[in-house]
Amino acid sequence: MEIGSNVNGAGNDLWISAMDSGIKNKKKLKKSERIQCPEFELAAELIEDPYWQDILKQCARKKFPRSFCYSDKLLKHKYNNKSIKLPDDPLNFCKMCVDFFKENGRMFSELDKLEYSQNEEEVILVQLMKDSCDWKKISKSKIRRAYYIRNYVDEKYNHIPDEIREELYTQINVCIEDKFIKKEHIDFNNYHILTIDGIDVIDCDIVYTRQLPPKKLSYLYRNEQKDKIYRHYDNWLKYLEDSNKITPIK
Repeated sequence: MEIGSNVNGAGNDLWISAMDSGIKNKKKLKKSERIQCPEFELAAELIEDPYWQDILKQCARKKFPRSFCYSDKLLKHKYNNKSIKLPDDPLNFCKMCVDFFKENGRMFSELDKLEYSQNEEEVILVQLMKDSCDWKKISKSKIRRAYYIRNYVDEKYNHIPDEIREELYTQINVCIEDKFIKKEHIDFNNYHILTIDGIDVIDCDIVYTRQLPPKKLSYLYRNEQKDKIYRHYDNWLKYLEDSNKITPIK
């Protein structure tokens, strides 16, 4: 055996093995996996939402969401014919691209839905706060209106007996229903009724501080009606009277 023959043989084997390994590692990527629009790949790195990261990475490989196409920085929706020219700045590119997908493709991640839900709740809350400052809007809801009237009666007339307060509370609501008390008669500020023009309590008597309208209020009708017991008694007397008029059969 010649000296060094084994060494040379081992070296050749290692070289062939390295070449084979290199060939395997240099396998061509599929066309669908090659990055053809690197601007989308860069945009994917600037957003934290996993849903949009995946969408943008797919776009980088020319796998655009259904109904969308892209060429020369122009992103277009095929069916509504809307398009947008995306900027060179990566951050604005990312934002405008995602917004375009949302608006035209109705595409939303779970994080988007959660954010929109929170925003809607905030808008509703702000609107409710505004409505709570406007008596005209409050008065449209009997429940909310009654709540503020109850607070007004309990706070302003806490020195009078409970039954008088309860009757005052009822009559104020009736007066509002009958339009004797209108929004201009109620001083409402900072979520409180300060005064109500038209009705008051003096010496534990409920009095009206303005001229009553010609048409009687519904609560006056109620006060004029007789108690049910007396109505039944009157009916019984009438029955007896009518019975006496009948000539008995001989």
